Amino acid sequence: MTIHKTILATALLIVLAVCSLVLGAASVSLADLFRGDEHAYSIYVVSRVPRLLAIILAGAGLSVAGLIMQQIVQNRFASPSTTGTIDCALLGYVVG
Repeated sequence: MTIHKTILATALLIVLAVCSLVLGAASVSLADLFRGDEHAYSIYVVSRVPRLLAIILAGAGLSVAGLIMQQIVQNRFASPSTTGTIDCALLGYVVG
C-alpha cells in the first residue's frame, strides 16, 4: 500500500514539475526548447528551472522543519499555529 502511495506521489511531483516548467509569463513551450531556440533556452535556464528548484527545496525544507518540530514536542499534530510560534513571530514583527 505504501509503495503505491510513493509511486503516486512521485508521479504527481513529476507532472507538477513539468507544469511549472511550461507555465510562465513568456510564451515558450518545451517544443521550442527541443528545437534549439536560444531564447527558449535562456528563459528556461534563467527563470523556470531555478524557480522549480526553489519550489522543491522550499517544500522539502518546510517538511523537514515540521518533522523536527513534531519530534521536539513529541506531538504528531504540532504545527506553528498550535505551538504558538506564529504568535511569537508576530510579536517580533511588532517589536521590530
